[in-house]
Amino acid sequence: AIAVAPWTPPSVASILTGLSVARHGNNPDLMESRAKSRGQILRDEIETLPEILKNAGYQTAAVSSSPWVSEEFNFHQGFDSFFYDRRSTTEIILAAARKEIETFLGKSSKPFFLYVHILDPHGPRTPKGKYANMFSGKVEGAWPYDEATQKQIDLYDDEIRSVDDQIGEFFSELKTKGLYEGTEIVVISDHGEQFEEHGESGHGKMLHIEEVHVPFLVKCRNRQEVIDSVVSNMDVTPTILDCLSIVVETEFDGISILDAKKVAARAGTYSSVRRAFVQEAFTSKDGMRIINSKGRAKSPLKNWELKGTYNLDKDPLETSPGFDPVLVSELQGYLDSAKANLTPQKEIKAQSKIVSKESMEQLESLGYINE
Repeated sequence: AIAVAPWTPPSVASILTGLSVARHGNNPDLMESRAKSRGQILRDEIETLPEILKNAGYQTAAVSSSPWVSEEFNFHQGFDSFFYDRRSTTEIILAAARKEIETFLGKSSKPFFLYVHILDPHGPRTPKGKYANMFSGKVEGAWPYDEATQKQIDLYDDEIRSVDDQIGEFFSELKTKGLYEGTEIVVISDHGEQFEEHGESGHGKMLHIEEVHVPFLVKCRNRQEVIDSVVSNMDVTPTILDCLSIVVETEFDGISILDAKKVAARAGTYSSVRRAFVQEAFTSKDGMRIINSKGRAKSPLKNWELKGTYNLDKDPLETSPGFDPVLVSELQGYLDSAKANLTPQKEIKAQSKIVSKESMEQLESLGYINE
């Protein structure tokens, strides 16, 4: 899957609403002076997935360790319970998730929806126990990273493996309790991570594949298949509703990836970022990409500039940009069409609030507010 944006607020908002970034409008500023006075939050009038499920008779709860995914930024909409413990470990978050499930089972026979947001692979990375130094050395076919960068990648992989094992144990417990078979599950990420592949580190910077390529796993109705077309993380909400056979009047920008006809009919997915850099990209359903840039936000270019086209099948790391005019024209046409379809006719007015000093410090320490 390709994320709609390479960082948390716009991406998670799309996951939980099925809407494009332009439609939900949750795209906070990078500049500290502006972020402190007008931090954007998820707008009240937008109907979220937990609100839809709550109206359909579900019990709802969320557990989160991300400073962005918190009540302060209005991500609690539709949740009966919202547990937030800033930057806590996967162990703490999954313990909270277990408690929520016990509460669900003890309160009612109604079905439940639980959203779990895990932060551990996010920097700064401090893998513990057997996961510390589990990975080392270079991966064959990867970029020629320097020693310091490779060490950060090793820590990243340590954290991912730790999270993977803990989620596996969590699922095993669901099986032991007889809950696994009757529970539909989605595993998704809001963004990837760059390790200097295209001159930057972290995320929320660019739209190259390392920042927007994310896993998207769905356990639904015991279906066994792999979807070959590129999909988006804004497809989560319509996919879950389709899986649960819940029909709503809401018009989503995302589609159900369980619907083969809709997947085949969509030309590809659109992504954008407006932070340190201003970029837009389109990824075709067969893995061809185009990336445009207006340069740095602090010194923007007057017009969009082509960064290149990429073939993920032949060049999965996006090392060799192409500029074939025929391909550029085709992909640019797809990008322009997707952008137009995902942009509301009237400009969305962001819902803002003054961000607390504590939250600003947390976001600054995570590298989100740094200019």
